[in-house]
Amino acid sequence: MDKFTALDRIVTALRRVDGHTSPWDASYTFSTSITAVYDRELYIDEINAFPCVMCVADQVQVRHSGAGERYNIMTFRIRGVTWDDQVEDAGEMLADDIEHVISHIRQEYPAFDECRINTIQTDEGLNAPLGAVIIEGVALYRND
Repeated sequence: MDKFTALDRIVTALRRVDGHTSPWDASYTFSTSITAVYDRELYIDEINAFPCVMCVADQVQVRHSGAGERYNIMTFRIRGVTWDDQVEDAGEMLADDIEHVISHIRQEYPAFDECRINTIQTDEGLNAPLGAVIIEGVALYRND
């Protein structure tokens, strides 16, 4: 799997956030319904529907583990944008849903050896009703 395939799989998994029951855990119901997921950053004036999520790969490192096996370590950033009068609540709900997807992505795509979130930041309504969520994570997968 290469960087573009790994990023595409994360984007595809995020598109499953639809306000219904999680396909990975029947006891979890998504709080949000993401209208659009992009594999690139957008300027705010390019966003037409909310909530919107953008996912980009920041850096990819190749690690050799011996016997010819190579692994990629990809750092990624997910930026979510919401439009809601309850900015903080909308941001927290979106962050929870994204965290659920990332923590269960291996069920759908076992090529990921590990996929985890390092940081989650939400704004405090400074630009209400516009809100932002920034999530940074790491994905480890075999480089074939």
